[in-house]
Amino acid sequence: MASTSKKVASGTLIFFTRKVWIYLFSGAATLYIIRALGVYHYGILTLALSVVGILAPFLDFDIGSVISVDIASELGKNQLSRVKKLIKEYVRLEIIIGLIFSLSLIIFNGLISQKYGQEIGDLVKIISALLFLQALKNIFSTTFYGFSNFRYFTLIDAIESLVKFIFVIGLYYFGQFSVVKVAVIILVSSLTSVIITLPLFIKSLKPLKNIRYDSDNMLKEILFKHGKFHVINQPIKSSLESLRLWFIKLFVGVEGVALFQVANKLFGYISILFSSFEGVLLPVLAEEISKNISLAKEIVKRSVKYFTFIGILVMIFSFLFIGDLLRLFFYNKYDASLPIFYWLTLVLPAVGFSVIIRPMFFAFKGQKYLLKSYVISTLLFGYPLGIFLTYKFGVVGFAIPIGNYVAIILRYYYIRKIDKEFYIKFKDFFRFDKYDKILVNKVLRRLKLVKNNS
Repeated sequence: MASTSKKVASGTLIFFTRKVWIYLFSGAATLYIIRALGVYHYGILTLALSVVGILAPFLDFDIGSVISVDIASELGKNQLSRVKKLIKEYVRLEIIIGLIFSLSLIIFNGLISQKYGQEIGDLVKIISALLFLQALKNIFSTTFYGFSNFRYFTLIDAIESLVKFIFVIGLYYFGQFSVVKVAVIILVSSLTSVIITLPLFIKSLKPLKNIRYDSDNMLKEILFKHGKFHVINQPIKSSLESLRLWFIKLFVGVEGVALFQVANKLFGYISILFSSFEGVLLPVLAEEISKNISLAKEIVKRSVKYFTFIGILVMIFSFLFIGDLLRLFFYNKYDASLPIFYWLTLVLPAVGFSVIIRPMFFAFKGQKYLLKSYVISTLLFGYPLGIFLTYKFGVVGFAIPIGNYVAIILRYYYIRKIDKEFYIKFKDFFRFDKYDKILVNKVLRRLKLVKNNS
């Protein structure tokens, strides 16, 4: 219990610090970009970046998430030859697809300019290299994540956000802003992150230096077993999140895209703790289930309880204070984003189920159930309703979390199907037993230790 709670606590703190760092610098940079570009040009930039956002998940079909969990699992079994083979195959896949995607955007840029305008076409041409850089970052992050090296993992986006902030501030005070210059800054920031973290990636592979490659085709094994469900699910989900911006443009206009993006970023800022905890649980649960499955389930049950209450408190805080914070930075310029943001926050009371239970599907290699829940909740409910509601009521349509709640219900149903002994009763939310005391004390002690060593 002690080693696992320490890993979860320290990892969560690292992920949380990473998220705060990224949102602090990236958020500040975005604030200056929005002020300098205005609503229309910020909408144009968002649409151009969404083209990369639509393609990026298909760099590896998000198989990296599955691979990182499998790396952690193989490390728990001390199967280093399988780890080395898996990383090698993944590196080859990412580099090939990254090059193809980046070159394709350059080759077909004329069609993009013809259909969506020269301004968007020029921006897409500039940032096309982001896809290859993203492929390299996928390689680094998957390896760091699989080895539970959360500190290295956090550096990838932390460096990028800091560099972007420095360049944006310099341009804001000492140069002349334009949407093209912002696109160049985004590209240079990503490149700098790759250059700095490359030596750390090489260092991480040192324990595998004298290990022989396993003879199995590891990537094929994953794709045709539990991984095949995830490669269908996650890329489509991520692409649809970017594609919805184009539906907003169609029904509302470019300004509507900017308003939705501002609200969505605000929601990301207030939910960083939840995503940080999920990020730590993915590899930790995979390793722990191979050692002590009962402990792993206790971690999940109590995490759901704590984060349900935290979600409720964050939602209340958001309704009371976010409006004033938004006006502090943008005056009344983005007041129209507030209703969108408020609708997004309605999912927070159920975030304990949504965020905490999801890693269990990876740990139990039950991604097919995640796919089923996604198809029903998003493709049958959430996305069609989002399009219809956007058409009828404007940009707020995609913010109403109907699909999210359907997904949460289905995930709990399916995790019970995987493990019939796993259940959470209503009274469990108001009970504090010896396991809670052990977990809380271990976490608090670890947080204090981390603080003293920092």
